[in-house]
Amino acid sequence: MTDQRDQLPEKVTCPNCSNTYSLEDSERAESEFRCPDCGKTYQAKDLANVAKQQRIQAAQLLKQDFPEGAMASSHFKSLFALGSAISGLGWPVMIAGILCFVIGLVSLFSDNPARVFLGTVLAPAGFFALLNGVVLVATGKAVQCLVAIEYNTRSTWEIIKMDLIGRYYRGGD
Repeated sequence: MTDQRDQLPEKVTCPNCSNTYSLEDSERAESEFRCPDCGKTYQAKDLANVAKQQRIQAAQLLKQDFPEGAMASSHFKSLFALGSAISGLGWPVMIAGILCFVIGLVSLFSDNPARVFLGTVLAPAGFFALLNGVVLVATGKAVQCLVAIEYNTRSTWEIIKMDLIGRYYRGGD
């Protein structure tokens, strides 16, 4: 019986021409592999050494970081916090704007001329504050959304990279 170390794997990638072949059980029992394309012959132990080198290269590739231009992970936290702060600032501005607008509208229907004047000032100021609050909340949420998209892009790249490396070293299946 052939030792497991001398047996060929189910899929063999020729180190010379990089073509990958699926082997039948009878072919795997052989201790050597001859590439049908380039004609080079390899011992099973030599192919095992090549596979080991490929696993080492894959591990090194996995250690590589996201391509240049992507934000570092510490930036994700600070930018997300900035978006939260902007959005958090927008809510009190909106609430103050609503209160001023309502008080201004009520004051417009008063018999007291000073209150009517106050209403003419407060209603537009309240409406303006309300609009600014909406813009602040929307801006904060947009920043958070963009940071989340960038973070997900980074995570997706890591998954794709691992999948591509796995496919390459499994023989492109």
